[in-house]
Amino acid sequence: MSRKIFVESSCSKCRELESIDHILFACPFAQRVWKLAPIDSAQLPPLSNVKESLDWWKKKICLPPTGLGSGPHYPWTCWNLWTARNKLTFEKLMFSEQEIMIKAILDAKEW
Repeated sequence: MSRKIFVESSCSKCRELESIDHILFACPFAQRVWKLAPIDSAQLPPLSNVKESLDWWKKKICLPPTGLGSGPHYPWTCWNLWTARNKLTFEKLMFSEQEIMIKAILDAKEW
């Protein structure tokens, strides 16, 4: 909206008002993706904004057998949530939570 691109301003997954915080962390769909993350924590805390969320994720360690070692996982999940949103909005292509997490792990390994 801020760039004058005329697309729906509500989230295509849950119909809430779309924002960066919403797409990456607040949307129930995004929360289900994050719950699939191979990290050293069983519970995701309630996170209210991107900075707070990224600060929390930076401290998480990826668990084996993802093959990521000490490398971060969270940037790839953010990127894949964002690109999945764009593909749904502009190309009508839909991805499942599992597909997004698998792609995030594969991208992190490739990097």
